[in-house]
Amino acid sequence: MCKYHTFLNIIQKKLKKKVLEKVNSNKYNIPVQVMNCQVLLLTLNSISSDSGKNNTLKSVISLVQNIEWSDISEIISCYSSDSSKNDAVKIIVSKKIDEYVYPYLSAIVDTFYSDSGKITVLKTLQKFISDICDSTLVDILNGISSDSSKVDAISIITPYINRIHGSHIPSIISSITSDSSKTKSLNFIMKKVESMTGSDALSIIQNISSDSSKVKCVELLEPKIMKMVFDDILSILNNISSDSSTLATLKIFVRAGLKVNVDELIRLFETCSSNSTKTDIVLAFDKLTEPISNHESFCKTLAISIDDPDYYLKAAKKLNLDEDNVQKYKPEKKNFRMNFGCDAGIDFGSEANCISEYRTISNGVTSLTKTYSNGENI
Repeated sequence: MCKYHTFLNIIQKKLKKKVLEKVNSNKYNIPVQVMNCQVLLLTLNSISSDSGKNNTLKSVISLVQNIEWSDISEIISCYSSDSSKNDAVKIIVSKKIDEYVYPYLSAIVDTFYSDSGKITVLKTLQKFISDICDSTLVDILNGISSDSSKVDAISIITPYINRIHGSHIPSIISSITSDSSKTKSLNFIMKKVESMTGSDALSIIQNISSDSSKVKCVELLEPKIMKMVFDDILSILNNISSDSSTLATLKIFVRAGLKVNVDELIRLFETCSSNSTKTDIVLAFDKLTEPISNHESFCKTLAISIDDPDYYLKAAKKLNLDEDNVQKYKPEKKNFRMNFGCDAGIDFGSEANCISEYRTISNGVTSLTKTYSNGENI
C-alpha cells in the first residue's frame, strides 16, 4: 500500500506540473486538448495565491469539460478570500455554464465567509436563478447574519420563486431580528404568496415586537389570508397591546369585509381597555349580522363593558337600542375619594400633609383634586 500511494503521489505531481507548464508557456504548438474537474482542482490546489489561481483558471477554463453547478462550491472552496471566490465564479459561469443554478445555489453561497460576500455572489448568479423553491431561501437566510443582508438576499431571490407557501413565512421572519427588516422583507415576500391561513398570519404577528409594526404586517398579510374566521382575528388582536393599534388592526379586517354578531362584538370589547376604544369598535361596524333580540339583556352587558355614561350612550345610539332599557342600565359617573400620602412634588412646608384625593371621570378624562392639611387644593 505504501508503494502504491507513493506511486500515485508521483503521478499527481507530474500531472500538475505538466498542466501548469502548458498553461504558463507559449512555446507549445499543440495545445492541451481537454481537462476534467478533478485535474482542475488538483491544479488550483497546487497554487498558493488566490490571484494565481484565478489567472490559471482564466487560462484553462476553455479546456475544462462538463463543469456542473455541483462542482462550483468545491472549486471555489480552495480560495481564501470572498472576492477571489466571486471572481472565480464569474470566470466559470461566463465560459462554461448556461443552465440554471438550482438546486445548488445554497451550497455555493455557503462557501462564502461574509454576509457581503454571500450577497455579491447572489448578484453574480442572479441571471442563473430560476424556479427555485422557498425552502432554498430559508436555507440561505439561515447562513446570513445581519438583517440588512437578509433583506438584500430576499429582494434578490424572491422574484425567481414561483410560489412562497404561507407556512414557510414564519420561519423566514423569525430568522430576522428587527421589526423594520421584517416588514421590508414581507413587502417582497407577499408578492409571491398566493394564500395563507389565519394560523400562519398569527405566527407571523407573534414574531413582531412593536404594535405599529404589527399593524403594518396585518396590512400586508390580510389580502392573502383565506377563509379568515373570527377566532383567528380575535387571536391576532389579543397579540396587540395598545388600544389604538388594536382598533387600527380591527379596521383593516372590517374594510376587508369582517362582520360580527352580538356575541362577537362583546368578545371584541375584551381586546381593549378604554371606554373610548370600545365605543369606536361599535362605530367601526355599519351593522351587526343579526338584530339584537333582547335589548334589556344587551344593555345590561353593554353597561358592564362600557362603564362611562357618555360613551355608553354613544354606543347605544349606534346600535339603535331601546331607549327605556338604555336609560335603565346607563352607568353613573364615577367619583370617589382615596387617601394618599403627601405628594413629594408639592412642598407646603413640614406641616402640610396630603389628606385626600378626589377623582372625577368624565368622557374618558380623569381629573384629580388633592386636598392638603393646610387647606390647599391642587
